[in-house]
Amino acid sequence: MDQEEITVDQASHCPKCGDVGTIAKKQVKQHYIDREWWDVYVYICGNSLCRWYNTGWAVSSNERGVVYQRPQGERGIDKTFQKLSPDQLAHGRRMVEDVEQRDLRD
Repeated sequence: MDQEEITVDQASHCPKCGDVGTIAKKQVKQHYIDREWWDVYVYICGNSLCRWYNTGWAVSSNERGVVYQRPQGERGIDKTFQKLSPDQLAHGRRMVEDVEQRDLRD
């Protein structure tokens, strides 16, 4: 299932109330995805009646103004994530065990 392309103009609207957000930071961060550079801007909702008032959301776009969207799952709502490697899982388990041991000592 292919996702419909979203433009920066569409993504600049608050996900909750639909009002246009304001850019929180003028500094542009860039990251490299699929052999292309993407700019990242953070928008803030300025609608005081919105649940997301003063809440930010990131919008990442390429030079054509197309917004990057993470691949979705089969139902179109599940975000897909890369599975952790066995080393990453083992590291996470060690971190949890360390915290448990600290709690037992205290």
